[in-house]
Amino acid sequence: MNKMEHIKLTLAIPKMEKHEIEELESWIDSMCRYRLEDLGFDLVLRKYKHKESVLFFRYDKVYYSERIDRKLLFPSDRKTGLMICIEIWMKMATLCKKAFGYRTEWHAFALNQLGITLMYDNQSTRALQCFLESLDIRKYLWGENELTAVEYNNIGCAYDAIGEWMAGNTYLMKALEIRKSKLGDHEDTAESYCNIANNLMNMQRNNEALIYARKSIAIRNRIGDNFKIAYSLNNLALIYNNLDEKGRAMSLLDKAIRILNGFGWTESMEILTMKVNRNHIYGQSLDT
Repeated sequence: MNKMEHIKLTLAIPKMEKHEIEELESWIDSMCRYRLEDLGFDLVLRKYKHKESVLFFRYDKVYYSERIDRKLLFPSDRKTGLMICIEIWMKMATLCKKAFGYRTEWHAFALNQLGITLMYDNQSTRALQCFLESLDIRKYLWGENELTAVEYNNIGCAYDAIGEWMAGNTYLMKALEIRKSKLGDHEDTAESYCNIANNLMNMQRNNEALIYARKSIAIRNRIGDNFKIAYSLNNLALIYNNLDEKGRAMSLLDKAIRILNGFGWTESMEILTMKVNRNHIYGQSLDT
């Protein structure tokens, strides 16, 4: 924990119990060591210059660790892991608000992570409320930047998940606009293109979706993000399936599965989903 955060916690002592302070300090310390194991993601610590240097975190890549994240990523324990993570993030959001105040990055960060976990648990309406609240805080703190783009993206995905695709498209496009301007060719920009492709596919705008999916793959190829290319290939396969190009769709899914297998993801939910997609397309091909 840095000096500034420790001072804030010290000042917050009158409104917090000792065990709450200790729990929050431990949580912040673990994040400041660049590792958060509750959701199975590596965290990259970055500084953004805005009035003063601040600490914030963003997801970089999925990895396997020893504890809760294995329950998240493997189907047999997934529900248990999600319940644990939701409880953790609800508690952290409450403690951060109590310690630092409502409009602070720590509180916004915890709300965002809670929203992501709720999305994993198919609680998209609850997740949407978390993302909207986090966006409100981050816009107040930072204006329109990479952090608010994260929230626009997440809000768009949440709207997509509940079937409000036009609303989802508006937020996803906003995230892409910021990321193109601030980041250029970057993994987050590629993510936006991939999510918009999925959004357009949901609205049966498959030819438009194809353009965004290809842009996602092009960026991920340029920056060498071989792992995430699998996600883009999965989207591209589904679009080709909708366009009645079954052979091309199955070939792309096979390639995506090989990529994830190469990273050791043989039992992941992503692999299982891609295999279900492939089997579905294969079944359709046999029927025709």
